[in-house]
Amino acid sequence: MKYRHVLIAAGWAGIMAMIFSVALRAQPSDQSYIRGTVTVAGRPFVSAWIVLSQNGQVKRRFLTGDDGKYYIGKVSPGAYDITVLQGLVQRFEAQVSLPKDSIYNINI
Repeated sequence: MKYRHVLIAAGWAGIMAMIFSVALRAQPSDQSYIRGTVTVAGRPFVSAWIVLSQNGQVKRRFLTGDDGKYYIGKVSPGAYDITVLQGLVQRFEAQVSLPKDSIYNINI
């Protein structure tokens, strides 16, 4: 009787694992990322906001670290405006067309 409960519990655990596995694979595949490094005169640009906009609406933003690196996830491939802000001062702006999983380094 005891083994029967163990087998039933194991069976349910297996079913739940399959359900979660299918749910994870069903996530939209068009989600991607952009990453890179922002430098000024060859040195990392620390604490700069990287702002990714599309059609005038901010989609994502990221603050660079001590190494000047940034990573913006959950971005669909397409055309974007990318802006680098230092406080309220715009230091860089460009239009980019992002393929899936892009690397975009910015030299100011």
